[in-house]
Formats: sequence, structure tokens, C-alpha cells
Amino acid sequence: MRRRAVALVLGVGVTGALAAGGGLAAWANWSVGSSVTPFTAASARIPAMSPARAELDGDVPEIEWTGVQLSPGRPVGGYVVTRQHGADRAVACTVAASVTDCRDSAAVAGSTVTYVVHATVGANWAGKDSGPSDPVRIPAPATLTSGDKEPIALPAPSPTAPEVKQPKEGPAPSESASSSPSPSASSSAADVSIQTD
Repeated sequence: MRRRAVALVLGVGVTGALAAGGGLAAWANWSVGSSVTPFTAASARIPAMSPARAELDGDVPEIEWTGVQLSPGRPVGGYVVTRQHGADRAVACTVAASVTDCRDSAAVAGSTVTYVVHATVGANWAGKDSGPSDPVRIPAPATLTSGDKEPIALPAPSPTAPEVKQPKEGPAPSESASSSPSPSASSSAADVSIQTD
């Protein structure tokens, strides 16, 4: 029993020392000097943008939008214009805050696209995308395909006679060597046309 009493006293003593030491370790204090330095934090919300306007300038889409500000006199950092073709999205232009239009020379010919724009502030802050622009159809290059109804005519080769060389010495040329060419396997056809239905 004596052993139990000693163990109990020892356990209570260790627990008390840990509790007292743990309480002292939780206290902290520091001083920053006698002057008070005011600190002001400002926040702003990147405003929503109106839908972009897109139209063709020749064969290249030109996109315009109305600029926004964080608050009066506080411009955003810039704008990012995104091209949308179905579910595919790609950045078409990234411009400074003072610019409110751009040209998308990378738009794929023959596709129909829309554009959205959002404002940015710094490298890590971006506003929400605007609504989409009206669809713009990028013209496809003019090509003739097998589905065309008009014939494709190839120019005829010029009708020049091949030069017949006479031997310098020897017998007179025979009748087989004449000045008018005869058709051969290497001759080109004079009138070639391809017509598809």
C-alpha cells in the first residue's frame, strides 16, 4: 500500500508540474513601439461586363466591348477575350485596360464562333465572362470540290510540232521521218476537261 501511495503522490506531482508549466508556455507578449501605424485595406469587386460585339472585317473577326472600372478613377488591369466554338474555348486576345477591341486572326475558316470577354486585375484576379456575342461565321476559302456542278477545264497544251533533226551526212531522210508529228504514248491530250455531277 505504501508503494501505491508513493506512486499516487508522484503522479499527482508530475501532472501538477506539467499543468503549471503548460499554462506558462501559453503566455506571450510583444511590443511594437509607442507610435501607432494605421493600416487601411480596400476591396473592390470586378464588375460584370456587357456582351462583346463581334463582326467580320474582311475575313477576320473584330471584337469590341465596353470597358469597365473597379470604381470611379480605378481602372481594371486589362481584358481577356475568349473565342467559343461549340464546347471548345480558346483565348483570342489579351489586352491592356485602355484597349476595348481586338482582331482574332487565329479563328478557323469555315467555323461559326462567339466571343466572351472578362476584366482582369493583376495576374491572379479575373471577373466573370460577359454574355456571348452574336455568332460570327468565318468564311471558308474558295475551293472547287467534287460536289461542284460546274466543270473544271484544264488548259490545252500549245500545239507545237516537235523538232525533227536531220542527220548531217548520210542518206536522205526516209518517209517515216516527217515534219508533222504523229501521236505517241508520251503526247499530251489536247482537250482535257473534268466534269462532276
